[in-house]
This record gives sequence, structure tokens and C-alpha cells, in this order.
Amino acid sequence: MQTLGERIRVLRDRRGWSQAEVATRAAVPVQNIARLEQGRRLEVRSDMLRRLALALGCTTDYLVGLSEFVGTGVPEGREKRPRGMKNKARTTQTTFPWPERRTS
Repeated sequence: MQTLGERIRVLRDRRGWSQAEVATRAAVPVQNIARLEQGRRLEVRSDMLRRLALALGCTTDYLVGLSEFVGTGVPEGREKRPRGMKNKARTTQTTFPWPERRTS
């Protein structure tokens, strides 16, 4: 099984990008990309993982090894937004199937 860094390197090489190019597109420091690829950094925060996936055109599941499916169907650096949400911030509301507990 490939590590996160190995998967980043494979995708980067397929696109012909440097570490600096990936870092710029994902808005992360180039040192983080280098450390991930060298295996000196093994964990990343979820927001960084998401930005890397968007920049590299893959899913977060692919990057962490949960899926062998690479593509997202989303153009580089762009997210799909519901109609009518073109320039609006996303808002989500979580609903749970159980009633809230009230503490007295």
C-alpha cells in the first residue's frame, strides 16, 4: 500500500508539476509537500488534505489509501456548488435523528 506522500508524488509526476507547483495550487508550504513525499511527515490536518486533493484532482479517499479511484470529476482547483450558490458561502446544517439532550 502506498503512503500519502507516495500518492502525492505519483499524481504530481503524472501532471509534470514540481513540489512548488503543488504547494502553490494547494496553498500549503512547499516544505510540507517535501516532508510528506520523503516520509518525514506522516499526518496532515483534514483541511490540508482537502486542498491537496482539489489541487491534484483526486479524492481524499485516494490520498489516504481508502480507494484506488483517483478522479473526482471536479476540474482542478474548483468545487461543485449547488445551483444558486455561485458566489455565496456554503452553509450546512446538521440534523440528527435523535432529540437533543437537555442538561439541567
